[in-house]
Amino acid sequence: MANILSCDDKKDIVNVLKIYHSSVCSDGKGRRHMKPLAVFLCVVLLCTGLCSCQNPQASSSAETSSSEIKKDRRYKYGTVLNEESGWCWEFLYCDYSEEIRKKEPNARIYIFWGTNLRYRYADDYWYWSYTQTPEGYFKYGIKNGLIQWGGSSEAEVRDMRKMREIMSNKNSVQDILAKKQSEFSFETVDGAMVYRLVHSTLEGPYTDEMPFENRYTADHYPKSAMHSLIEPGYKDGYKFQALYVSEMGIVGNTYIDVLYQTGEAYNEYVQLSDLVAEGKANAEQKEAYDLIRSICAAILQDNNFIASAEKYKEKTVGGIDFSRLYDFLEIIHESKWGDSYQSFGLDPFHDITVEISKEEYDFFMGETK
Repeated sequence: MANILSCDDKKDIVNVLKIYHSSVCSDGKGRRHMKPLAVFLCVVLLCTGLCSCQNPQASSSAETSSSEIKKDRRYKYGTVLNEESGWCWEFLYCDYSEEIRKKEPNARIYIFWGTNLRYRYADDYWYWSYTQTPEGYFKYGIKNGLIQWGGSSEAEVRDMRKMREIMSNKNSVQDILAKKQSEFSFETVDGAMVYRLVHSTLEGPYTDEMPFENRYTADHYPKSAMHSLIEPGYKDGYKFQALYVSEMGIVGNTYIDVLYQTGEAYNEYVQLSDLVAEGKANAEQKEAYDLIRSICAAILQDNNFIASAEKYKEKTVGGIDFSRLYDFLEIIHESKWGDSYQSFGLDPFHDITVEISKEEYDFFMGETK
C-alpha cells in the first residue's frame, strides 16, 4: 500500500487512502505532452545543479535491492491526481547518507513535475525544445505521448525557474518547510497545490523505511516511469489507454480510459471519460466507467497493475470486453526494460522545426532575465 490524499472538485483534501506517499489536488486544465525520454531529460533540467535521481556511485540496475539503495539514499514521494482535468502532479525528495554528505554537503534532490494522465494531445499544442546549429537557432516541436507541464510557453519557463530556486539543493528540508505559502506563487500552476504537495510529502515517511506488502511490485516495477501506454490498434471500434506515473517501485497514480475511434488520424477518437462527463454516455457505458475507476483504485491500493483482476477479467460491459483490459494490464505488469517499462502502442510521431531568433533562443535557455 502507499499513501494518497484524494480531492474533490473544490480542491479540498477529503480522504487518506494509502500510507506510503501523500497527495494534494490541483485545478490545472491545460494540456501538455512530450515523449517519455524527453520528459526525464526535462526533469533533470528543472533540477539543474541538483544532479540526477540516481546516485552516481550506486547501481542503476533494476535488480538493485532496496537494502542496497537504503545504504546510500532514501526517498519521499508524493502525487496528486485531479480526475476532472487529468493532471497528476509529482514531488520527489531524495537525500543521501552521512558518508556522502561529508563529501557533498548539499547532496539532496527535489523534483516537481506535472503530467496529464487523462489526455495526450491538444491540436494547438507543441512541446518545444531548442537548439543552436551552424545554420542558426531553431525550436523543435513534438506532438506525441503524454502532455507535460513546463517549457511550452514563456510563462511556464518563468515558473520552472522559480520552482528551481525554491527547490535548490542548497535548501534543506527545514528551509523549504519554513517558506510561506505566498512564496509558492506561479503563473501556470496552482501554488497552493504545490505548497500542500511539498509539505505533505516532506512531512511524511521515507518510502524505503517501510516494507511493501507486495515485494514483487517493489522489486519489479520501474524505478522511474512516466508512460502513455495504448492498446495496439482498435478492435471493435475501441482500444484501452492506460497512463501512469511511478517512482521507486510505487505506482503513484494511473488513469485508464476507453478510446472510441472516430477517424483514421492519430487524434481522431472520443474518450469514455468525456462521454460520461458530458452526459452523453448510456447506462452501460457509465457502468463500464465506474468499473474502470474501481480498477484504478485497486491498482493504487495494492501497488499492482493486475490487482482485483478476478472482479473484471471475465466481464463485458457496454460492449467493452474487460478481458482485453486484463490482458493489457498484465503486459504492463510483466514488461519492463532496465529501470522503466518498454513503451508500446504509441501513436505515430509528429514533429515540426521552426527557425527562431537568438533572443527567443536565449530566453528559453535561461540566458536572459
